[in-house]
Amino acid sequence: MKRILQSSAIIGMGSLVGIVAGVGKAKAVALWLGPEGIGFLGLLQAAMMIGTVLVGIGLPSAGIRDVSSARNDEDEEGLSTTAATLFRYTFLCSVGFVAIAMGFHEEIQATFLGEQSNTLVYGTLAVGVIAGAYANVFNAFVTGFRDVSAQAIIRIFSAVVGVTVGLGAVFALGMDGIAVLVAAAPVTTVLAAVYFYRRLAVKRLKATWSQVNAKAKNLIGLGSAMMLTALMETGVQFVIRWMLDAELGRSPLGQFQAAWSISMLYLSFVLGAMAADYYPSLAETKDDHTQLNKQVNEQTHVAGLLTAPLILGLFVAAPLVILILYSSEFTDTVSVLRWQLLGDLFKVPAWALAFVLMVKNHNRLYLSVQIIWNALYLTLVYFGMSTYGVEITGIAFLIAYAVIFFYLLVVLRKVTNFRFSRQNLVLTGVVLLALVAIGALFAVPYYYVPQILVVVGVGLFCLREIQKGLGEEGWRGLLKRK
Repeated sequence: MKRILQSSAIIGMGSLVGIVAGVGKAKAVALWLGPEGIGFLGLLQAAMMIGTVLVGIGLPSAGIRDVSSARNDEDEEGLSTTAATLFRYTFLCSVGFVAIAMGFHEEIQATFLGEQSNTLVYGTLAVGVIAGAYANVFNAFVTGFRDVSAQAIIRIFSAVVGVTVGLGAVFALGMDGIAVLVAAAPVTTVLAAVYFYRRLAVKRLKATWSQVNAKAKNLIGLGSAMMLTALMETGVQFVIRWMLDAELGRSPLGQFQAAWSISMLYLSFVLGAMAADYYPSLAETKDDHTQLNKQVNEQTHVAGLLTAPLILGLFVAAPLVILILYSSEFTDTVSVLRWQLLGDLFKVPAWALAFVLMVKNHNRLYLSVQIIWNALYLTLVYFGMSTYGVEITGIAFLIAYAVIFFYLLVVLRKVTNFRFSRQNLVLTGVVLLALVAIGALFAVPYYYVPQILVVVGVGLFCLREIQKGLGEEGWRGLLKRK
């Protein structure tokens, strides 16, 4: 547990800066441009993510596994071949992307980006796509080497510099500046990632195209599954935003984007730690099911201890949080956010379980998880939008993650004979009791006072469990350099 907490603490420092920067970004856009600006921000972010996934074709994500294994085996030739493969294929895909983007720019802008798109917005977004693809390549090596300190610094640099430059553009250009705000994040990320990649001193031995193609074939097995899942996720997110914009208007889209941003921001330190240290660690023990299941239980337990008080606290304080982070125009965001927070209680453990399928190379099972989630989420939103309005996005989020969580439990029981530990079952019971109490207390006067006491009680329980897991060194152990 101590190693997981230490990784979460280091990544959490970077994520904390990112959260503060993200809050400032959202607040500024909400005040300057209102829900319409927040909605346009979400639309462009989703569009850029789709482009980045297509250019990367899943190779950087798959490359993390190969980098981690080669580093563990001290295989310099393997590292060099992986580097050559990632860089060459990313360059080729970038050239193809630019050709398509230039050749079909009118059709793409008119169909997907709406009337507010123009040459400046479109061109800036394209730069962000290319920068994002290369940032993923450099980050694959930083992550594979398990340099969590470097990852935290990259996050901090990108958050501070990217948001500063982006908000300056929004202030100067208005709605057109949103594109600069979106593209600034990957551009600043790639600048910082290049620096830390060079510090790794990966030897660039000469690799032939036959070696590169052989490595690419190996990576594409997992990479294609990861690309398809990422493409489905980003594609569905774009379609959801497009449907909301077309059916309900830009303002309801902004309400959804506000809730989505909060949900993604506060979880970033835990999910970031999973990608930074948990995934490479699982890859090193993927053949030992006993050790693998132990790591999954530990990661799930730590993630639950760190997020349960946050989720419950945000659920209680949602109206105040929305008012502080955005404005009084975002009242519909409260209900969407609360449904999403309930969904996050399933999302966090589901993420920990899903990584097992990735390291075990069960590409079809991993793909099935994403297909089920995205298909269910999109279907529920599509058919429920006319009845429930923007609130259906939160309801669908909860249902989709609940289904996926139980599906993963069944799958992992067959794959690794996984079962939740006693500590995880106890934590689950505590959270369920707290949720029932918080829900029941809405019926009493001044309900927020006893609700806060429930949240504090859960927080103290989680704090005690974390303290037990730290051992004799206690919190000081987290400050020691890994």
